[in-house]
Amino acid sequence: MNEQLSYLLDRFLQKQITESELHELSAVLLENEENALFFDVVEMHIRKALEEENVDAAGWESIYNDIVHKKKERTTLPFPRLPLLRRWGWVAASALFILSIGGYFWFQQPPRPSLTASNNHLSTEILPGKDGAVLTLDDGRQIVLDSLDDGVIASGNGSQAALQNGLLIYTSTGKTTNETAYNNMSTPKGTQFHLQLPDGTRVWLNAASSLRYPTVFSGEKRVVTVTGEAYFEVAKNAKQPFLVKINDQAEIEVLGTSFNINAYENETNITTTLLEGSVRVRTGPAGQKMPTEKRIILKPGQQARISLSASAGLSGREPGSLPLKVISNIDVDKVMAWKNGLFNFEDVDLEAAMKQLERWYNIEVVYEKSIPNIRFGGEMSRDVTLNGLLKLLSGSQLHFRIEEGRRLVILP
Repeated sequence: MNEQLSYLLDRFLQKQITESELHELSAVLLENEENALFFDVVEMHIRKALEEENVDAAGWESIYNDIVHKKKERTTLPFPRLPLLRRWGWVAASALFILSIGGYFWFQQPPRPSLTASNNHLSTEILPGKDGAVLTLDDGRQIVLDSLDDGVIASGNGSQAALQNGLLIYTSTGKTTNETAYNNMSTPKGTQFHLQLPDGTRVWLNAASSLRYPTVFSGEKRVVTVTGEAYFEVAKNAKQPFLVKINDQAEIEVLGTSFNINAYENETNITTTLLEGSVRVRTGPAGQKMPTEKRIILKPGQQARISLSASAGLSGREPGSLPLKVISNIDVDKVMAWKNGLFNFEDVDLEAAMKQLERWYNIEVVYEKSIPNIRFGGEMSRDVTLNGLLKLLSGSQLHFRIEEGRRLVILP
C-alpha cells in the first residue's frame, strides 16, 4: 500500500496523473483510512509539494497543518471518541483527491455507530452545471443561448443583444419606440449565465434563476425583477436610480454598486448582501407604500435578511411587515462562492447543501426518513461531477442511493 500510495501521490504532484490513476488514488486512500502509515506518507508528500514552485502553497499548508494537528489528537483522544477518529480518517484520506478537483471539505456530525454504505453503483455520469440560459423576447420568442456563436442574436425596441465570449451584451441603437419592451433571461437548473444590461450594469445569474428587464431604460428609474440568485454590479447613474423587485415581497434600491440577492422560493429567507457601495432594502410590493413596511440601508459587509418562514400561516400579515433584520460581518466569500465557481459548505447543514446540489446538478433530492444531522465545512470546486462528489460522500456516514430520473435519495 505504502509504495502504491507514494507512486500515485508522486504522479499527482507532477501533474502527470491519469483519470484512472486519480480514481485509484481516491480508492487507495479511502480503503486505508485507519492505517497509521497514512499520515506519515501524506505528510512526506505535502512537504514535497511545498517545495515545488508551481503549487498552491497556501492550500497545501492548510491541509498539512490540519493533518499534523489531527495526528496529535489521534494519540490523545479517548476510545469513546472513535467515531470522530474515523471521521477524520476519511477527511485526511480524501484531502489530496479533493484538492485535485479544486477544494476540500469535511463532515461534522454527532458520534453514531459505524454503518455500512448502501450506495448503488453510478453507471451514468451526472455532469456539473454549465454556462447557458434561455432568452425570452418581448414578443414571446425564445432563444437558447447554450451553444450559439458570437454575434447579434436579437434587436429591436431601441437596442440589440449580442453574444461576446459567453457574455450577452445589450447596446443602444437609438431607435426607440413609445412602448417599453421587456426581455426575460432564465437559467434552468444546471446552468448559469452572465449578461450586461443596456445601461452597462452586469448581472450574474445562478442556476434556477431569472431576470426580467427592459431593453431600454427610460423614465425616472431603472427597474428589473429577479427570482432565484443574482449578483449585480450596477452602473452608476445618480439621475436614474436602479431598483430590483424581488418576488413581490421586497425591493432593493441601489445607492452604490455591488451586491448579491438570494431569493429562491424554497429558501426560508430572502437575503441581500452588500459588497460595495450602498443599497436600501424595503419589504413589501415594489412601488407600493405599506403602513407597516420596513426600510434599512446596508453598509459593505452587511446582509439584509427577510424571514419568510416567520410569516407562514399568517394570512392576515401585511406584506410589508415581513421580519427584516441586518446581519453584520457576513462572510462575503461564502456568499459569493457560487459566482467564483465554488461550493462553500462552511457550517452548512445537509438540507441546505442538498438544495445547492439540486440546482447545480439538476437533480431531485428526497429523504427516505428524517434529515440526518450532518453539518459540513470547507469548500470545493463546482466543476466536479455529481458522481465524483457522491463517491466522496460515500466515505462518510452519509448514505444514499441514486434512482432513475436524476433522483438522489438520502438514507437514514
